[in-house]
Amino acid sequence: MLRIERHERRKLIAKTAGFGVLFAGSVSLLVAAYFNLVSAADQSGFFSFASLLFSDFSIAMANFQDFAYSIIESFPAFSAAFLVGGMIAVIWSAGHFMEDISRIREQKMIVPAA
Repeated sequence: MLRIERHERRKLIAKTAGFGVLFAGSVSLLVAAYFNLVSAADQSGFFSFASLLFSDFSIAMANFQDFAYSIIESFPAFSAAFLVGGMIAVIWSAGHFMEDISRIREQKMIVPAA
């Protein structure tokens, strides 16, 4: 019985290590996706159009339809989707990683050291 418990514990530790690597990789991809979004927004002129809202508010509101179309057209949707996907991966992998760590700590109290 103790042998089975040790095997299950080793499997859980390997699974936790896998989720830890996945978490670290998804965090690094999330950072890369953030910089990609900022770069794409700068290249597309999104920040230039958005700054008009603060500098020339009355002109932007007078031509709101054209202003809104310009903002929508210049928004880097693919980069934003990449960032959202990275956020989902970080949250998912962090949840599984933390859950497995709590299981390891629970088993540590139950399984005697051999």
